[in-house]
Amino acid sequence: MELSGEKIRDESGKSGGIVYPYEFNEESRRKAEVYHRVTLFFSVINTELFVNVLFFLLVITGWSAGIRRFAEGISNMWIMTTAVYTLIFIFFIWGILLIIDLWFGITLAKLTGKVFSPLKRITRGLISLLLAEVLGIIVIIFLYLLIRSFEHWWIPVVIAIAMYLIIEVIVFSPEYLKSSEKKIIHEPPERLRQRYASLLKTSGLENKVTLSLFNLGMGATAFSLGVRSRCIVISEGLLANLHEEEIDIILAHEIAHHANKDAWRMCAATILLVAGVAFLDAQTLPRFTGVFGITSVSDPAALPLLLLLSNVFALIFSPLFNLYSRRRELAADQYALSLTKNRIAFTSALKRIADLELAPYDITPIERLFFARHPPIRERLSLADPK
Repeated sequence: MELSGEKIRDESGKSGGIVYPYEFNEESRRKAEVYHRVTLFFSVINTELFVNVLFFLLVITGWSAGIRRFAEGISNMWIMTTAVYTLIFIFFIWGILLIIDLWFGITLAKLTGKVFSPLKRITRGLISLLLAEVLGIIVIIFLYLLIRSFEHWWIPVVIAIAMYLIIEVIVFSPEYLKSSEKKIIHEPPERLRQRYASLLKTSGLENKVTLSLFNLGMGATAFSLGVRSRCIVISEGLLANLHEEEIDIILAHEIAHHANKDAWRMCAATILLVAGVAFLDAQTLPRFTGVFGITSVSDPAALPLLLLLSNVFALIFSPLFNLYSRRRELAADQYALSLTKNRIAFTSALKRIADLELAPYDITPIERLFFARHPPIRERLSLADPK
């Protein structure tokens, strides 16, 4: 494949110099370390600690059972009781998380200079709350219907989640993009389409994977979707900030996910994770019947306990899941290097995106074990080292 070293621009004639090959910027590296520490802190506090502490307190204080009794006072029908309980539960949790999210955004803006609008964050949070209430009530009622109907309820739960994941992988993701096309999807520039077609031909996937341009602001983002109608999406920010040889690397990486059938692989890994968590939930939850006001496993008051147990068991399984995910990403990097045979562009692309997205150069062993689904930049750069 011939690499000309020119810049890809749209037909309107936009131009501008892009330094190539790119080297790390010291100021961006400083901001990246601060950004990483802050986001990790809030992620652990918000997701792994604070939410689980809330679940724990709701159970042991009897507040959860109190909310269920209040819901029973409105209606004795189990469906209505569950719906009212879920409505109150989600509103309580979501409200506290929104406050933490605002704190996080303000703190991050002060430390890194990132633009932050509290009003936009609150508006987005309220919209998310409405969606969470509607979808949450439907999902929780369905979950409790399975729990009430089956002795080994974890099996149909896993089957239902597996069916959803499989359908989403096969159909929903590409179809969602097509339905949103007029709003956010644009036709890539002709030169980009030509280079992409050349990469596809080299990979053996010619005419099998489409390419779309995603209006995501200036974020440097790319992702692959679907298995029936396969698609790769790149952001306009990526197109505007990267050299064309670097864009080739990104496209080759996403092509690799399709060539390696990573959508199916990660779907299967997720189903196994869900099955392990659901099985342990089913073995553990009955032990708390008659405690903290929980009358049975189908009692809505047991919902915070079920979520707490699920989070703990998922954390236990996360090192294996994260390890597998990182290996799939490294395999895609290796594929991209093999397809483009351009080590300079590979290292330049990783360094530039790391600075644009404020990604850390390396992570701690604890982060790698429990949180990292993508390998750190240091590990990815080492693939290009000829040694």
